[in-house]
Amino acid sequence: MGLKRLMEYDKKRFQCSAFAVISEDSMIPLCKKYGIEYTMYPNEPVGLKKNAGLSEVLKKDFDYLIELGSDDLILNSLLDCYEPAMKRGAEFFGTRDLYLVDATDANCRQIQFDGEAAQGLGRVLSKRLLMNFKGFVHVLSHTAVISDESVISQGHTGFLDEKTVKAYEGCGWVERTEVKVDVHLWDMINRGLDNNSAGRIMRKGYKFEAIETPEVMLADIKSDENIWGFNHEIGEKKDFSSFLEKLSPKERSKFFENMKVLKAKRIECAQSA
Repeated sequence: MGLKRLMEYDKKRFQCSAFAVISEDSMIPLCKKYGIEYTMYPNEPVGLKKNAGLSEVLKKDFDYLIELGSDDLILNSLLDCYEPAMKRGAEFFGTRDLYLVDATDANCRQIQFDGEAAQGLGRVLSKRLLMNFKGFVHVLSHTAVISDESVISQGHTGFLDEKTVKAYEGCGWVERTEVKVDVHLWDMINRGLDNNSAGRIMRKGYKFEAIETPEVMLADIKSDENIWGFNHEIGEKKDFSSFLEKLSPKERSKFFENMKVLKAKRIECAQSA
């Protein structure tokens, strides 16, 4: 529902469309209901799944890609804050401020990311930047090989650019695998994906630009099923109600409906433990 809200926001200024990378057939009706294009790919490793999705996205005509997870929320007003950077052709930007929200009780913590790269949520990448990570081949290495992008140990798999693969194939050092993904922004990992991709982007010479916003406009909703769950110890405690008020009525209703279900599930798990 949040994506539908964004896609309908101020169409004279923003032409937003959504593309999802899904792993379960059960997600297909949801994508069709809200007019979201999708591709299917196995869920693990998550890095390979994201590469596969980006490979499909790069076939489309667009200027910027904004990253959102299935349990993330973004306010329409963040697009207003991003618009000046888009108009001047910025390549890699986002905001550092983020709410982490416990989906079971709406407990909320505000965190601010430091350093040169922000979290993946709400991060904006230009198509020009993203094209730097196209034209790769997934290979099995028969010896330790090194390229500008990768170091692959003997007997391991990884990505190399097409030119390097052709040279190494002739020496018998590598062979192409059955993985038909031609994008390498993320390694074949399940955790640390934001830092992994940010490091690869910055090695290409790009620098992250932090966009200041008058309030927090991004929320990462955490349930007990997340790899990284809600942490009561980090950040600063905040009231999530003002953020919820800016969502659509359907989004708010769905949030509280899910909260009720997850709370009952948590109590059930605690009683059976």
